[in-house]
Amino acid sequence: MVTIKKKLGEMLVEEGLIDNLQLNSALGHQRQWGGHLGSIFVEMGFVDEKDIAAALERQLGIRCINIDDFDVSEAAIEAMKVDIAKKYMAFPLMLEDKTLTLAMTNPAELNVIDELQFMLGYRIKPVLALESDIKRAIAYHYEGVERPKQRIDRKSVQEVEIKPTEFKQEQETLRQEEPKREITQKMVIEALISLLVEKGIITKDEMLNRLHDRTG
Repeated sequence: MVTIKKKLGEMLVEEGLIDNLQLNSALGHQRQWGGHLGSIFVEMGFVDEKDIAAALERQLGIRCINIDDFDVSEAAIEAMKVDIAKKYMAFPLMLEDKTLTLAMTNPAELNVIDELQFMLGYRIKPVLALESDIKRAIAYHYEGVERPKQRIDRKSVQEVEIKPTEFKQEQETLRQEEPKREITQKMVIEALISLLVEKGIITKDEMLNRLHDRTG
């Protein structure tokens, strides 16, 4: 199991993908409205989910798997109810000898893993996957929603755990080729709103009423 004490936000700041203002804004949003921190970073336009996965690959020394490469067992699906899968954004892949392999957006969340182990009664083996892949897998295997005919093609991965040195050079090359994400006016406004609400300067209702008055 991955053992690391850094939190997701700290890892992304260390990777240079977000700054402290963006981190504090996302944390304020999470405290106010809840949700997964990684999802909030993406929703606020601070970072792409693939950038988050690549950062976790480097930090944790694991590879982001493709759920479609796995022959998902029925026993694994039955071991975890759909509401739990959605709440924790985790998808069960395999169940072997009381060990449940779960695809997660952040395998370093040890408190979440402990909760799931206590709740499900299995030893949890976490692996890294994109949130969009997890959502699609939940919809398909639990709710019968057909997969889209076309999907983003990524390298298939058979081994879940590898040494970071084996793909560090490839990831660094890709990062150098990616254009820097520009901070837009919308991002700044959303960050300021979250901070104002967090510090109690203005409430969500007051903000909505003020916007309504300006646009009405």
